[in-house]
Amino acid sequence: MSVESSGRARARGYLVGLVVGGAAAVIGGLLVWQAVVASPVRHNRTTAAMSVEELLGRHEWLARSLDKWRQGAVATVAAPRFRDLGAYPVGNGQAFGIVGLHWPLGTITNLIGPSYQKRQGFFGSLAPWLMIGDKPADCPDQSVHWLSEAPVVASSQGMPDGLVLTTYTFALPGQPGLGIVAAIVNNGKQTFRDVALMLSSNMTAAEVAGDRLVVDRGSSRMTIGIWGGRPSGLVEAAPVMPRGVDKKVNPFAAGACVTVRFPLGTFAPGQSVAKLAYVLFSASAAEEKQAIQRLAQEGFAVLERARSGWQQSASTLTSVTTTDARIDQFLRAALYVVLSQQAAGGGFSPMHGYTYLWVRDSNGPVRFLSAVGARDNVANHLEYHFRACAIEKRIGNNAPLDLPVPESIVPPDWDKVPVEPAEVPSFVILQHLWYYRSSGDLALIKWHWPMLRRCLLGQEADYRGALPFHGDETYRFPGYELFRAGENITDWVCLETMSADSAFEYVAAAEAMAEFATALGKPEEAADYRTLAARIHRATELIYWQQEYGLYAPSL
Repeated sequence: MSVESSGRARARGYLVGLVVGGAAAVIGGLLVWQAVVASPVRHNRTTAAMSVEELLGRHEWLARSLDKWRQGAVATVAAPRFRDLGAYPVGNGQAFGIVGLHWPLGTITNLIGPSYQKRQGFFGSLAPWLMIGDKPADCPDQSVHWLSEAPVVASSQGMPDGLVLTTYTFALPGQPGLGIVAAIVNNGKQTFRDVALMLSSNMTAAEVAGDRLVVDRGSSRMTIGIWGGRPSGLVEAAPVMPRGVDKKVNPFAAGACVTVRFPLGTFAPGQSVAKLAYVLFSASAAEEKQAIQRLAQEGFAVLERARSGWQQSASTLTSVTTTDARIDQFLRAALYVVLSQQAAGGGFSPMHGYTYLWVRDSNGPVRFLSAVGARDNVANHLEYHFRACAIEKRIGNNAPLDLPVPESIVPPDWDKVPVEPAEVPSFVILQHLWYYRSSGDLALIKWHWPMLRRCLLGQEADYRGALPFHGDETYRFPGYELFRAGENITDWVCLETMSADSAFEYVAAAEAMAEFATALGKPEEAADYRTLAARIHRATELIYWQQEYGLYAPSL
């Protein structure tokens, strides 16, 4: 049922001689509009709202969680530290955010829209919280966890024997946006008056436009609001922070806080209300309007569609059952985490402060999803990377996620395309190997073959069979930490030397190329790759193996 804006409702006046406060209603087959604008409180409690009991009755799966992976904090006992918190990402390739890293724990951070590519930066953080009168509700007991039947993050913030706000955050299916079902209930024995649901952004450019908060960056626009919600404007207020809280935990530590207030009125003991909030991304006000209209047509039903869509896609994947519920739940959560970080174009990206398709960082997603049978997801990633390399005419450490990839491409002369000197090209080949062994899809290997050849043959193996460091190996950082700790370090990895890692990866990649060539009916080429693998293998044993220690030296 559609609800007109208050301005249009006032212009129409009485269509029928009956007034329904704050909403439209069908009575006796007739559509009835309010003639007098209801207060924001009355409007928000009667329009596009339901009780928490009704919410859980309609969606009883909201009560089923991955309870072994729940994180909680009681601020009155100890202020949460950043290193103690965990990331619960939600995303659909067009919109992304992380829950659980900031206080309140229901805060969504690292917000970013279509393409996932950071051009103008992330859109900051959004914190939902409660206000009572002119004071923020102090909710020291907070928690966050995954639900078990869909990638939905449930976060709770509660007062001792009082109001509790539970948010269910999820990616809107088929739309560049996130949904937040906010459920407020009074679990105490006293009545709370003048309660409001607050939405705070740390984006200083945020402004109220009608019934929503908008951050407009020209080419990209973020819109925050509540379906059927009517705010009472901006207020200077922020959620309560625990005493001594780590600055990294406070999303408003830098001072910026723009808050929009949605009044909900009085909550007697046991009273509750659920509202549907949204974070939408668009390129213009016209796109924004269309997205809000689509959400309004579906309302709370979008929550069920998010679940059913996930269930359908996950039903084709391998499931693992062990004797340890924690492991079983971890594997379920791993799917949530990995798939949320795949951009609509196909590339996987580490989305905590980063974007871009990074070849090394894609190893985990490709290997894991290949193992569980997510063939299409892996193929989309590999094909996007192939086309990105073709467009940019380079095989680099990374590639943007938002390249306009045409349906038909003209491959470059791959023998002349610049390639990283070591490591990254080997990982490109190995990602294809993991996909091939999982799917048996030789067509993709054949299509990418000239690029894969360049990945191996373009690496810089010297006359001894040694390869250089790529320069971005992550294990070098613990050494730096030891320096800072004042330890007496007499040896360390110098990245201007030659790398055992690069050699290990080259051998594995050359053996993979031999496997591909054999399957493609290229026996002579396969023999050449086996010869290359054997040469680098012998050199690696000779150069790096330390017999007296029983290990390989990391560098020459």
